[in-house]
Amino acid sequence: MKIYFSLLLMLFSGLTFAKLKITSLSDIQNNEHLITEIDLSGRGLTTFPKEILECSQLEKLNLSNNGIFNIPAELSELRYLKELDLSFNQGLSMFDLENVFETAQFQLKVLRLKECDFIRVGKNIAKQKELEELDLSGNWFSVLPYSFMNFSQLKKIDLSGNNLTDISWLISYWWELKEINLSENPRLDSEKALLALSYFDQLNKVVVSRINVIPPQFQYMNIDQLIIRDSYIEKFPRTQLSTPIRQVEFENCTFKNPARLVQILNENIQPSFIRFSDMDMSESPDFLGLEVDSVSLANVGNIDLKYLVEAKDLKWLDVRRASPVKSSVAAFKTSRSEVEFLEKEIIASNVGISPPIQKMLPKPQEVLVNASKESVVSVGNSTFSIPQGAFVREDGSIYDGDVNLEYTEYMTPVDILLSGISMTVEDDDETKMMSSGGMFSLNATDDKGNELSMNPDKSITVSMTSQNSSSDMQLWRMDEASGQWQSVGRDTVTERFKVDQAKLDSVMNQDWKALAQRQTNFYANRYIPKVKWNRKKESFELSFQRYTTDFSRLTTSKNQKAINMINPDYSTDYLCNQTLIYAGKDRKKVFKKLKKMSKYCADKYKSLRVDPRLFQMKVKSGDVYDPHGPNFISKVRLIPDYENDNFKLTFGFKGEKMALPVVLKSDEINPTRAMKENERFYKGYTRGLKQTIRLRRKNKSKLQDMLVKQEKMLKVTAQDAEINRQRIMWENRVFMDEQANAGSIVRSFTINSFGLFNCDAIRRMLRPFKMNRDFVNAETKEPLDGKGTKVVVIDEDKNGVLSYEGGEDKFTFDKAAKSTIVVFLSATMVGIYKSVRDKIRDDRMELKLLDISAIKNQDFVSAVMDE
Repeated sequence: MKIYFSLLLMLFSGLTFAKLKITSLSDIQNNEHLITEIDLSGRGLTTFPKEILECSQLEKLNLSNNGIFNIPAELSELRYLKELDLSFNQGLSMFDLENVFETAQFQLKVLRLKECDFIRVGKNIAKQKELEELDLSGNWFSVLPYSFMNFSQLKKIDLSGNNLTDISWLISYWWELKEINLSENPRLDSEKALLALSYFDQLNKVVVSRINVIPPQFQYMNIDQLIIRDSYIEKFPRTQLSTPIRQVEFENCTFKNPARLVQILNENIQPSFIRFSDMDMSESPDFLGLEVDSVSLANVGNIDLKYLVEAKDLKWLDVRRASPVKSSVAAFKTSRSEVEFLEKEIIASNVGISPPIQKMLPKPQEVLVNASKESVVSVGNSTFSIPQGAFVREDGSIYDGDVNLEYTEYMTPVDILLSGISMTVEDDDETKMMSSGGMFSLNATDDKGNELSMNPDKSITVSMTSQNSSSDMQLWRMDEASGQWQSVGRDTVTERFKVDQAKLDSVMNQDWKALAQRQTNFYANRYIPKVKWNRKKESFELSFQRYTTDFSRLTTSKNQKAINMINPDYSTDYLCNQTLIYAGKDRKKVFKKLKKMSKYCADKYKSLRVDPRLFQMKVKSGDVYDPHGPNFISKVRLIPDYENDNFKLTFGFKGEKMALPVVLKSDEINPTRAMKENERFYKGYTRGLKQTIRLRRKNKSKLQDMLVKQEKMLKVTAQDAEINRQRIMWENRVFMDEQANAGSIVRSFTINSFGLFNCDAIRRMLRPFKMNRDFVNAETKEPLDGKGTKVVVIDEDKNGVLSYEGGEDKFTFDKAAKSTIVVFLSATMVGIYKSVRDKIRDDRMELKLLDISAIKNQDFVSAVMDE
């Protein structure tokens, strides 16, 4: 019976695969084929857990902040792995990683190797060609391998805190790049790097340091956020034709002509936010003449705010870490009272409910019901069955008019944090946490705004969707007068199937866009490898025969069926006129493989023929030229191999990657002449490569315009479909209500009063750790004043929150859990620490500072949970 059940489970999981995330090694056993995410960060591991290798469906692996040295080669067999985080494992073996990436069956999207003390970066990392995010910050390497040019999908890279010199030649290959951090590389040629980035169409964020001359091409850069550190800036080349930069930050910078820079900022950059930090601005009041919405000043000396009084566009000013002249502060507040002015405000604490950020309090939802009849109300994740006569006035009489219900729910840890609701339990000198399965508040008022109470003879039945299936939870209600939770019974748990229509809509839109992408056709020349064996030298020559696409039959245009793009490869065309000699091992074996490959391509391309004199396509009599025909050889590239004094020729054949060590065939006997001939050959090849890149960039721009038009059309189609879906649901709402609001887990219970209710279980910490309120700025390494601050610990494993006010010197959190700690340093500044990413060093906690005064709720949630 057990075997039969296992087979059924395997069949079912093959149809609807349930993703499982674990944070403990003990949870791996018997779940190997269900686990998709493992987070073992900060667990003090010194060896790689071999149990992980049995998790065949693993997609995300986080082993950061441990002491792991060796990585087993078997890691390469986890074919579904998409994210790998090995950061903060000082002494990690790059040799082991090279072995893993050499034969890896997976293709990563995210790779993080921050602060691993690497002195070099292995070339095999570049085999992860689908990589979108790469973090190599805080290491010791000075060069990046040539193979990094393969990162055509790279969107975000952090190379800060290394010893890099010049990587401008590599940047030009990363056309999908959105974010790059090159700061704290003292020998880096930042000017060249900015020059390479200036030709990118759209960058979200660029961080550079130690830059003196900003290249003139910087005026063309299209960027959203620019951060410049530790620099002397002579010129800032932007013109009226340049695009605005939304956010500009200068840290520890000096300027040759501050007045001119202010003029450029106002006229040509037009930022909405600008920050100056760690610099003396007392002698440069020109910067206070900025026409900007928000200004932040941090460690900028004894500055006079009178210059900002006339800044008519100013709405927000932050001087919390500055030293403004006291008299100017009072004058500024008087004359510019409408500006949100941030100084040194401390969060006040209350008992029970103490919202840390008033403006981010969760908003209640309002529903109107009639008290004279029975009603069923669905709002948020809850459904209320309200009997007739359930509401009474203050004098105890039954109310039968219109009732306004106010409902607020707190389903996630960040919701609980923003509500300020205490989830901390002190029991026998032990701090425990309430692990929430869902929390909400419900209140009622009559048609005149007077508060209503619940009829003591009636009760309301509640059905609340939840992501927590635990059956050992109780129902709690908070006594807001004392701030204490009181148990008021238990709930029942029901599992139901849920159709997430929002996800279905998202998939529909993705399918539409994927369809548009599939309708884009790229055409290029075709190539056949040709080999000739030399018996005397026991080696063979290698060249390429070119079959040229008939470009006259194609146009770069859009029709109803497809978009046609022409992408000839001039660098490979150049190689077709050269002869190379194979310089590797197993010559006969490689020769036979290439010979077989050549015959295969020649047979498939038999309807195409090249006339070398005319360099035009010829078609055999009776054959019809087909531009959609096969193209088996792709991405032919030549890379210098300086260690072996030769070249590495790479190309793809039907999905297989070939890498051959080769040298140029030469009749020169004189070594000097032979070397010059090699140099001329490689210069010719690189000229063709640059020409190819320029053409592809031009094609990419054309293609982008066409796809934007198609995307607009597809959005209209998707919007019409969504409107029709909503119309059908509304017309059939009586039938649909039960199904549309069904959740995977439903917790049911009854309430006999209004107020704040919580389905919860009290959990104790596995590894409680008491931490002093000694905090450090993670960027500047400067100490932060933690006395009197509110500390909130978000336990993501238990969906709970621990709150500590400023009365004690220490606070407690669970070192075995995935936690985010938020320290409220002031009314507008918080510090964030994530146990999965950051280390506690010397008994001090490094906080990444976040300014919450100028961001929206969703941005705050993303920063706390996803940072």
